[in-house]
Amino acid sequence: MRQRKLYITACLIFIVSGVESFAEDIDFGELSSRKARSAASTYQRKVKAAEQDFDKVVSSAQKNFAEVVAREREELIDALEDVLKQETSKGNLEEAVKLKSAISSLKSQAAEEGIANQQAGRFLGLWRIQYHDGVVRYNQFFVQNGQPMAMRFVNPREKHTDQGAVMVKDGMVLVKYKNYPAIEQFHINADRLFVEHWIISEDSSIERYPNLLGIATNVDPQTGE
Repeated sequence: MRQRKLYITACLIFIVSGVESFAEDIDFGELSSRKARSAASTYQRKVKAAEQDFDKVVSSAQKNFAEVVAREREELIDALEDVLKQETSKGNLEEAVKLKSAISSLKSQAAEEGIANQQAGRFLGLWRIQYHDGVVRYNQFFVQNGQPMAMRFVNPREKHTDQGAVMVKDGMVLVKYKNYPAIEQFHINADRLFVEHWIISEDSSIERYPNLLGIATNVDPQTGE
């Protein structure tokens, strides 16, 4: 049943992504008929609204998923601790050692996620990055399936250009993008982020010092201001 749900979700994502891509690939700018332009405008507006509704559903599902994982993990820990008491009282030390190891791993996982999410929480939202060469980009930090993630935008009103995995450590966020050949490190400073940007060369190496520096400010997700 779970596999079926995941399969259906994947199909929905594929279908909506395909519709979104299809809508963006068509250029209606050369239409001269007033009715045709009006119909095209209505189509694009409705597709955009459907996309926003889809994003809300995905965001809600991601939050629910993370909550279920945390709750079920706690219940599993409680169940294993009960079994541990039983096996210990029986003198089954070999099984008790295995149970202790499993419980310890689960608690460590929960603690690490808690720390990472707490630190990542300070970075959540949309940030406008002004690099020292004058280029402006946008990064949005969010939580997906209990893990912090990042999306990179040229413009917040347009589809994101890339997504990256996020590592949170010592109050800093390190982002490795999926397609864009770069690594970025974000340091929080009051209400702003200091950004270090390294370009990954063809041999997968990076320079000792950042190729770009930037300052990021938290902005409204809808307007980018």
